[in-house]
Amino acid sequence: IVKNCPELLSANGKKLAKKLSESTAAVKDTTEICKELESISINDNHTGKLPEDPQEDVDEPEEKAKKKRGGGAAPLRKTVVMETKVVISRVQRQKRKFVTVVAGLDSVPDLKIKDAARVFGKKFSSGASVGESATGAREIVIQGDVSFDLPPLLISEFKVAPSAIFYLEDGGVIRPYA
Repeated sequence: IVKNCPELLSANGKKLAKKLSESTAAVKDTTEICKELESISINDNHTGKLPEDPQEDVDEPEEKAKKKRGGGAAPLRKTVVMETKVVISRVQRQKRKFVTVVAGLDSVPDLKIKDAARVFGKKFSSGASVGESATGAREIVIQGDVSFDLPPLLISEFKVAPSAIFYLEDGGVIRPYA
């Protein structure tokens, strides 16, 4: 092994010596260890480090990191920048009955859809519920045609930019609010 793997022996002296001393069948184990070390050196871009062995002794405390207990502040979440796009549409239920559907509020940061439905219900004195569309996105269904009263409320109450509000008209045409 010393003749076949001199670079690896010099880089990983302690760990390799342990592994060689523990092996009982000298020829078979040493050839397997040599092959393992050669594959490690190729895969690790010649860093000369062995992978972590689950059977390592606990005698090396400087390599083990101290475990932290709970408490303290929670780590900050990475914020994902999403493009806000709120689509308002009017859907006919019966002959002269309409409901207003607001989709895309889940892309507005710091907005809970349940709370928004509650605000819409109180503001327009009607029922407002949270449902899922056919695509699985969450949307708010408001009883009555309030499609033209809704954008000013979205802008003032929930700080949605006017450029992010769109109307979905009957022909499937999307028209911007601003």
